[in-house]
Amino acid sequence: MDKRTEFNNILKEAMKARDEITTATMRLIIAALKDRDINARGTGKAEGITDAEIMSMLQGMIKQRQESADTYAKANRPELAERENKEIEVIKRFLPTQLSDDEVRKAIDGLIEDMNIRDMREMGKLMAELKSRFSGQMDMSKASGLIKERLASLGAYLLDIEHVHTPTFYERAARPAYPVRNCRPEGAADPCGAGVQGLLPVS
Repeated sequence: MDKRTEFNNILKEAMKARDEITTATMRLIIAALKDRDINARGTGKAEGITDAEIMSMLQGMIKQRQESADTYAKANRPELAERENKEIEVIKRFLPTQLSDDEVRKAIDGLIEDMNIRDMREMGKLMAELKSRFSGQMDMSKASGLIKERLASLGAYLLDIEHVHTPTFYERAARPAYPVRNCRPEGAADPCGAGVQGLLPVS
């Protein structure tokens, strides 16, 4: 079902049930979506924002309410904090199961390997793929911080590898082409199998 249709259906059900919290929250969701659709159509997107962008919008609404709930709790306004938390529960109904921190790290590491990402300059490409594959399943602002951390570590590791000493042409030229060993004098049993004395290259 289209998200817009789903939101409107939930609103109608909440109004019939006289569920004040759900009704108010759904109206806020629908209003926010309409604003974004209008802006998207202004840029040539006739269908409005995508489902992935809707998921991102909902996550942003949750984050705003989490911050408000914390502020109210610190100000000793538990009733307002409780309302924010109830709105969060309504919004969460439309999001997929959230990945744990460990799962987010594994997803990031997997994409870094799959896409052969090597430095911070490719962060935008990595973030775009992460949003495409895991829309609504993680906090993208938090994921962005983890990506920076991973790429910084990867960059330092690759830099260390680049600084490992590589022999110069002259250092390589000064080395014997082959390892050598002593052979017994002429006339003795020749372990080298070459019938000569002195130093011979080992094959």
